[in-house]
Amino acid sequence: MKLNNIHKDNRGFIKTLTGKEIKPYEEITIFETKKGYARGGCIHNKSSEHICVLKGEIDFFYTETETQLTMNAGESFTIPCKTPHYFIALEDSVLLEWGPRVEEKNEKYQPFRDKVDSINETKDK
Repeated sequence: MKLNNIHKDNRGFIKTLTGKEIKPYEEITIFETKKGYARGGCIHNKSSEHICVLKGEIDFFYTETETQLTMNAGESFTIPCKTPHYFIALEDSVLLEWGPRVEEKNEKYQPFRDKVDSINETKDK
């Protein structure tokens, strides 16, 4: 198994785990997200996605109507295929995410992506 550094900025970091040990998944993503920052604005049109909060607390939003679910360390959720989603860290948090194929990870749901960008821009000021 290999741990890959993908990105690091004021929001935290993104890393992936890859290797034959995690099959049938291509990769598992690890997100560190600092309090007040948002991530996501995604939609996956072929796969469900699974998330698990390892540390912290988040507000998770999904569906076009922004159904809200507050999640704490130890809780997990499956996001159905074709369901837009994003989250805001209520405290410094670490999440695991797996399920979508690598080519699906760049699919954005623009109304949510715009919210994520706006939240992060406000936080950075």
